[in-house]
Amino acid sequence: MLSDFTYKFYNSPLLKYSIAYLTGILIGSRFAIPATYLLHISLFLSLLILVIYYFCFKKRVSLIEYSLSYTAILSFIILGWLNISISDFSSLKARKSKLSDCKTIFSYCIIKERPAVKQKYTKIEVLLPEFNEGMILYLDKNFPCNELGIGDTILAKLTPSDVRNFEGSDFDYAGFLSKKGIYSTSYVKACDLAIHKLKKFSFFDRINRLRESYISKVSGMTGKGAESATLLAITIGDKSFLDPDTKNAYSASGTMHLLAVSGLHVGFIYSFLSFALILLGNSAYSKIIRLIIIVSTLWIYALIVGFSPSITRAVIMATIYEICKNMERDRIGMNTLSLSALVITIIKPQALFDIGFQLSFVALLSIIVIHPKIGHLCTPKNAIIKYIWATLSISLACQIGTSLITITTFGFFPLYFLLANLIAIPLSAIILYVALGQIVFIGNTVISAIISDLLIFLSGLLNSFVARIESLPYAIIDLSLNNGQILSVVLIIVVYSTDIINDTIIRKYVFLGLIANFVMCSL
Repeated sequence: MLSDFTYKFYNSPLLKYSIAYLTGILIGSRFAIPATYLLHISLFLSLLILVIYYFCFKKRVSLIEYSLSYTAILSFIILGWLNISISDFSSLKARKSKLSDCKTIFSYCIIKERPAVKQKYTKIEVLLPEFNEGMILYLDKNFPCNELGIGDTILAKLTPSDVRNFEGSDFDYAGFLSKKGIYSTSYVKACDLAIHKLKKFSFFDRINRLRESYISKVSGMTGKGAESATLLAITIGDKSFLDPDTKNAYSASGTMHLLAVSGLHVGFIYSFLSFALILLGNSAYSKIIRLIIIVSTLWIYALIVGFSPSITRAVIMATIYEICKNMERDRIGMNTLSLSALVITIIKPQALFDIGFQLSFVALLSIIVIHPKIGHLCTPKNAIIKYIWATLSISLACQIGTSLITITTFGFFPLYFLLANLIAIPLSAIILYVALGQIVFIGNTVISAIISDLLIFLSGLLNSFVARIESLPYAIIDLSLNNGQILSVVLIIVVYSTDIINDTIIRKYVFLGLIANFVMCSL
């Protein structure tokens, strides 16, 4: 009888190849080899696989079958290595700005993100085509920023300075921006820039304009307070309107994931659509129509909110899940997770080093691997208690998996994350569903006004609850882990959540040894 983990592992053929491919990306990020050599190796291995595959079916020899498997794994490692080598990762990794030696320059800048209006300045992320490099501009408060839009070009007098990390923070802000190709900032006076409005709109420009139109309508109907900012963050992942206090409250309570569009939001929308389309029936044509509506809606949503790694992963998995459900095939989560990881990193290999990518995939991997162990600890029969336990156990599994990333990146741990998510997750789901209703009735002034008031109330309620959690004593614990402690925690999680060690006695001694190693590494 196979255990749950063993069953998932053996029924997820893509898992080993995705691990091999990601390993190749990691190796390639450390050791640079000319892409020509890697291409020759890839071609040789591909030919070798074809030869082995031919003999494997001619003669069922175990050695040949094993050779085929290991050669394929090696090929994926080389392909990952090759892909990261030919990408622009090496230039991003260098953190070297082409503007380092420039004191003052005049340059055209294309606006890439919506201007964020602050109290003393306006922050804009731009691209300098002349240098193929990004920059953060801080515009004079006197400049009329309502005239600026995504895709517009400005001619500005720039005084570049290197991006620096914030004092007293463990977060590598400069490293975060360098992965986006941004290495410098500049303050620009209102008299030192001129606007060139975008006249020809590309497809993505039109999508951005649609997004901006939604933001304007939401702001017009709900105001521009903290509640409106939270609503925009939950619905489309735009956190630029959030004030620092609100961001800190969500971060300290362990609910920041609610403000970043991710698998949770896709799950809410998928559940809503699946329930709403039950009326179509279960005929073959109805299933196809339901599939088209659900998949199309999810991809349009991903397009509008921006193809971040977390939303892309979630939509790919939801698409595969819905297709498999219609074909009445097994829906192994680990296999679809592996496929989505491959798709994203084939298109953009440097996405592996994006913290959003890491948190998204590790969170879902934790649900697949760790949650079954935790979920089986309690099997309540009451529907309410069952829901509460499901929410707590999933939150705990996600936190166990992602805590190492958050602690090493941000240097703290939210102590009351279980309590916060127990209330915040269903409340954010209600906000998202009500916001969907607002879109449906956007043409009706009376109903839209009622829904807007309800959204303001719900968003304010969520903000108040999160702020209350933040105000509790010891809401966050400052933590710092060294490499030895991180390795110990990883091994503890692996041993607990898998059946690598079946013997109970050996398993217990391994746990004690890893805990002892963790303690010794902290001395």
